[in-house]
Amino acid sequence: GSLMHDVLNSFGNSQFKHAASVEAIETYLLQELHRESLARFGRSRSATVSVQLKMLESRLSAFAVWQAQTVSDGWRITHTEVDLEFHDFSDIHNRPVTLNGRVDRIDQHPTEKRWRVLDYKTSETASSPNSTHRSKEEWVDLQLPLYRLLVQSLGIKGDIELGYILLPGDL
Repeated sequence: GSLMHDVLNSFGNSQFKHAASVEAIETYLLQELHRESLARFGRSRSATVSVQLKMLESRLSAFAVWQAQTVSDGWRITHTEVDLEFHDFSDIHNRPVTLNGRVDRIDQHPTEKRWRVLDYKTSETASSPNSTHRSKEEWVDLQLPLYRLLVQSLGIKGDIELGYILLPGDL
């Protein structure tokens, strides 16, 4: 998970983040994966690590297809792995509470004046935000709703979509 996040963070800060070419995106991602894995694991690594890296390659290739489409749809990456604080929050006793969090990715659709806050999910199975965060129409996990508050520290307000970029083992 952390290796995948690091590769995607690097991509989000690269010259390729607004590329609409699947091949260009995939080439960058795979080169970055190989560079990161060499730094972490060296040239001689276990068979298990080699298999896991091949699985990550498949996930990144699938991501490249999705990313090219999202750029073609007009979305642009504005922030990746950004640490945020929100100070205008109170607990149930009206005591001030500072919210801290790291957001995986923030995109903007400049022509439509829309924002989206996205969280990378690399678990083996994919679950939708509703199944993860809600039970009987009540919020049980506040990660996504709190992102809406956190991004206000960047001046992002208005129409904000919240969601996952799913990169499960079973693509």
